[in-house]
Amino acid sequence: MVSYSFGRGWLRGGAHEVDFSRFVDLVKGRSIVSLASGEDSLELGLSGNVMVRIEKGGMLSQAAVEVVCFSTANPEEPQSAAFSLGEMPQGVPVRQIEMKLRGLRTAFALLLLAERRDKRLGEYLRSHPFADLDVLLGDEGLEIESVSYGSWIAVVRSKASQAFDVMKSIATIFMPRVRDAYIKKLEADADLKAIEVTRGEVALKREEFELSKARAEYVVDLVSRAGDSETQKILQKRLQRAIYELASGDDDEGETRANARKLLSDGKRSKRKR
Repeated sequence: MVSYSFGRGWLRGGAHEVDFSRFVDLVKGRSIVSLASGEDSLELGLSGNVMVRIEKGGMLSQAAVEVVCFSTANPEEPQSAAFSLGEMPQGVPVRQIEMKLRGLRTAFALLLLAERRDKRLGEYLRSHPFADLDVLLGDEGLEIESVSYGSWIAVVRSKASQAFDVMKSIATIFMPRVRDAYIKKLEADADLKAIEVTRGEVALKREEFELSKARAEYVVDLVSRAGDSETQKILQKRLQRAIYELASGDDDEGETRANARKLLSDGKRSKRKR
């Protein structure tokens, strides 16, 4: 028997036992960056400040083997996120990954600057319509820790306080598979849990997801209404292009691109109604 638990960094008040699928969601696609062994344990340090410890026995149960996963990040360190680059074969051209990462950092910079209502964004794009946008972020731009095969996952981080929210916005608003999988998991949790307290927790997660989705739509709307008509066209074109690049080569590429076109066209229509 093997038990899996999360430790400090994800749950308050000590370790908490979880099922295998949740453990896989956390560690999949992360790179091994360090190894250490003890008399009855093996520790694997993963990108994104994640530690996996495999122990004989354990405190949570009488299992023969226990796998404990916890965060090693300090509170002041940038928060890392494992971002799915899409379902692709194990071997892909380097240019494909380069394009997807360019799309990710462009979308990240554009949405972060739009949310902050940073006036430099429109001014910069009018003068440099095809230039990199993350130069405006300085040391808050995206940093990459690893890119790994495992449905192709990039572990990235940023010093910006809103970084994690922006990453969630990109995923939940533009990536149909991510959004649908999240909702499906919430529905499955709600069906399986009979305890009212747990059902309340699931409902809260669903509410948080809807707030995240609404927040993302709001940021997209900000992009659609930023500056004069010329600036708006440039911003919308850059955001659409960034999502196209991010989705390139993915099994869901066509659906993601169609989703981006619809969202941005809806933003244009809402602007005209005002």
